Amino acid sequence: MNSADLSAKPLWLLKQYINAYHLSAKNAIEKDDLVRVIINTRPIPNESETFYRDNRAQLLRSIRRHQQRVPQQQQTPPTRQSPSPQSYPQPNRPPQPPPPPAVPQTYPHPAPPHPRQPQPTPQTHPRPDPTPPRRPPTQQPPPSRSAPNNNSASSISLDDIVNNNIDPAPLSVQILKSILRTNFVEQSHVLEKSELVSRVQCLVDERRKELQSKNSDVEMREESMCRLCCDAQQNCVFLDCGHMVTCMGCGKKLVETNNQCPICREPILKLVHVFRS
Repeated sequence: MNSADLSAKPLWLLKQYINAYHLSAKNAIEKDDLVRVIINTRPIPNESETFYRDNRAQLLRSIRRHQQRVPQQQQTPPTRQSPSPQSYPQPNRPPQPPPPPAVPQTYPHPAPPHPRQPQPTPQTHPRPDPTPPRRPPTQQPPPSRSAPNNNSASSISLDDIVNNNIDPAPLSVQILKSILRTNFVEQSHVLEKSELVSRVQCLVDERRKELQSKNSDVEMREESMCRLCCDAQQNCVFLDCGHMVTCMGCGKKLVETNNQCPICREPILKLVHVFRS
């Protein structure tokens, strides 16, 4: 099960899984953090597996109680409706001979077509009425055009800001958080927009320095270079071990492959972007 499948699961089920295996989720604040904890702790350690086996019976009981509440409420209405139709046909079986009155029901059918013929005349009058409401929709396309602008603005990336010299200050809080989240910059505890803008600006300045160093072939110090690609600056910290030996790009690849710190071999629970002076 990948991260997308886990994100589709309810929050209570993710917490039940973490509690069942007694996983460490100290820094887990959002639902994405819980999903990341589950993925990063694969395979399950022996200690967590032992804890799960010892408390399995109690955990299964709590899950079954939670699952039985919803189906019991959904099954009650159909049970009330099912007896009602079954009770009526039993007393009505003897009076079944009245089907012959179905013949008079055929006579009222020819009657409605006569009133339907005079109706086309009033229909000619309302036809001009729907035309005026069609004009206002012609005036509504401007807001519909603004919608794609918002969608395009929400998809702004860090490279777009650097290449187009976009000022991050006018951007919305949602866009600023999205840029920081994509680049693994901590922003969950930030309350003011000015702080978000300053962190995005630090990202922009750092990216511009990287591009300038690549274009000018300026040699970086060996201490600050990524130990994997040796082509970028170290700016990625592994949690919970706290080691910083790679760039953000190589850090993402480590999480996707073996998910272990190359120094201490501990599982990587989270990546944090660090700004170096």
